[in-house]
Amino acid sequence: MVKQFSAIILSAGYSGRMGVPKWSLMFDGKRTFAEKLVDEFENAGAQKIVLVLNESGQQQFVETIHDLPENFEIALNDNPDLGRFYSLQKGLELCNPELPVCFTNIDNPFVSKELIRKLTMMIDEADYASPACQGKGGHPCLLSSNLILSILNENAKTLNLKEYLRNFSKKSVEVADERILININTEAEYRQIFKK
Repeated sequence: MVKQFSAIILSAGYSGRMGVPKWSLMFDGKRTFAEKLVDEFENAGAQKIVLVLNESGQQQFVETIHDLPENFEIALNDNPDLGRFYSLQKGLELCNPELPVCFTNIDNPFVSKELIRKLTMMIDEADYASPACQGKGGHPCLLSSNLILSILNENAKTLNLKEYLRNFSKKSVEVADERILININTEAEYRQIFKK
């Protein structure tokens, strides 16, 4: 049985090293990174899917991407300089706090519905669950409702998300797919991985 959860895609950065918004990078011949991730979360059964964008990214996204599920919503990060923790807060504000939330960064588009479902089955065992490959942690990350409430109630907006999560119990789910470790930050990395 698939457990209920919501999903957040973090994509509010300026993408300075990439030169274009990372959500707009093409994953395949038909879909951008954002559309690919929305598809995976929708196919995995997400109750709600939230994409966090900055102001210019939101405007461009609305103008170019139209075929999205009814449970999709954009969260605006009005201050991207505050970092990922603040972006996650903005996304969580649109989700049901009683459900676990699976979040990922836009620069790793290799999330699969199978992996998402595997993580949702583990969420009762810790405050959060994330995949690991050969001992290295990867994406996405599934947050329990207790951890979600803690993040939402945090007044410090510039916290380091990775360090913040160290205060909570973690369930690592070992997988064989090395792509969970990928972060695509530059045009060269994109071209190398996608053979462009």
